[in-house]
Order: sequence, then structure tokens, then C-alpha cells
Amino acid sequence: YEEVKDAYDTGYTHVTHLYSAMSSVTRRNAYRYAGVVEAAYLIEDMTVEIIADGVHLPKPFTSICL
Repeated sequence: YEEVKDAYDTGYTHVTHLYSAMSSVTRRNAYRYAGVVEAAYLIEDMTVEIIADGVHLPKPFTSICL
């Protein structure tokens, strides 16, 4: 999340192929940390692309992304 937020603060506003080979929530010691996927949802003006073919992204996930 922090790296995506830093990138957003310097002008990046788009995430390509959401969920494909991206970090999600990870646990380090006793804490959980947001990843790229969560940053894409949490940063208000971030736009995303998905591969909605049912292979790269399961069908139920497409409705979450829309």
C-alpha cells in the first residue's frame, strides 16, 4: 500500500490488470498490511483495469471491481 500511495502522490493514477500477480493483504509478525489491491480500492481517484475472462480473474471478482 505504501509504495502505491507514494506513486499516486507523484502522479500515478492507474493500476493495470488488478489482482494479476499483485500483492494483497500480507502478515508481518502480528500485523496485517494492505497491498496493491487494497490501495487500488482505497485511493479515491485510482483507476484500474481487469482481465475479465474468467481465467485471470474469477467471475465473482469482476462484480467487486465494478
